[in-house]
Amino acid sequence: MEKYKEDITSSNAENEPIVDTGLKKQTIKQLFDGCDTLSEARYLLQHLFDLCIDKAAMAAKVEAEFKLNLTVTQTEIV
Repeated sequence: MEKYKEDITSSNAENEPIVDTGLKKQTIKQLFDGCDTLSEARYLLQHLFDLCIDKAAMAAKVEAEFKLNLTVTQTEIV
């Protein structure tokens, strides 16, 4: 049973996303292992969440603009 837990843990570590913190790239686990207090971890989580929301909004905007341009192009052809 321990071997399976180790396999799962190592597999999860390999698939963990890497965050570019500006100074050096770290995995999420390494980033949070560096937190000394719960408030530091909460601060990081809030900023990571905000970053995800910003990137999702930007991707949605780009996709909407692409679809609009595609529609305009198709109507011009007809």
